[in-house]
Amino acid sequence: MLDYSQTGSLTNLEPAQVRLAEELPNDPVRICAAVQRLVIQPGDASTLGVPEHRLAEKNLRPVNKLIAALTALNPAPLHRPREPEERIVGTCRHFVTLACALLRLRGIAARARCGFGMCFLEGRGADHWITEYWRADERRWVRVDTEHLDHGYVPRPEDLAEGEFLTGGEAWAQYRKGLIDPQMFGVPGTDHAWGPAEISGNAVRDLAALCKYEMLPWDEWGRMTAAYEGTTGSDYDRLIERSGRRLLCGRSVGTDQSVRPRGSDGTRPSAQLTPSLAVGLRGFLAAAVPGRAATPDQSSERSGVTRRENQTPRACFTWARLGFVITTSAPPLEGTT
Repeated sequence: MLDYSQTGSLTNLEPAQVRLAEELPNDPVRICAAVQRLVIQPGDASTLGVPEHRLAEKNLRPVNKLIAALTALNPAPLHRPREPEERIVGTCRHFVTLACALLRLRGIAARARCGFGMCFLEGRGADHWITEYWRADERRWVRVDTEHLDHGYVPRPEDLAEGEFLTGGEAWAQYRKGLIDPQMFGVPGTDHAWGPAEISGNAVRDLAALCKYEMLPWDEWGRMTAAYEGTTGSDYDRLIERSGRRLLCGRSVGTDQSVRPRGSDGTRPSAQLTPSLAVGLRGFLAAAVPGRAATPDQSSERSGVTRRENQTPRACFTWARLGFVITTSAPPLEGTT
């Protein structure tokens, strides 16, 4: 059972860091707004003259490491906005994962979603992450564009409308139905990182995030590498389609049959897997087996950065057969890994 109101291995905070978060607001959107003043995109950091060595901060996965780096620059509590040069360098994934950690710290069910923003480039789906939190009174997941709350891309970034963001699984389903051109989905700033493999890659990262393993945007494991190389076949496509169809992508209890609220008030939704979903997920999240792990110097032209900047992410997912309930572990995830 996955309880999204509880922190995971990548969203745990150290005791001292919990104290730094005590004065944050309780409102979910205001928490996301506070995070917006704690993180800066690598491109913006470079423009401001942030030292080049600090750009490696974008490779940090665990939130406790992010906060440690942040407070090394400025030890102020987390509700205090930082000047841009004192913010942690990170991508949309870092905005979202930090927000999820702080929401969960407040006991608010939250999850990161990996997919595509549909409002940044006309006619294109841009690689992006957003935050979801559970709104009990409406019995639905609310989608928040944590990075762009005040940037004016959409009318209400604090409650994204249908179609303004597609998860990887949602985009894959539309692609398979012939509703979208896959070549219009990918990584802005690149010429080559567009197409079906970008959609399937984000579908897998989204699934990992739903399992409370919020990986980096350039992490890959298992058959993902083969998909980027174009060597997977129709069986892989069907696996993603089958798993994505049952994925936790619904936004209300009525449309998301994998959400089972804990307690009569429905305030703490958790994930419970059906047998058919568990079978699909086992293959979908298959880890890189010994001997298949890539070396740290292998690089990716997909996003113009090294996919495994420091170490291959060994994302090892295990399964509890009894009740087909998912458990996950991903050692090692220390430091910049």
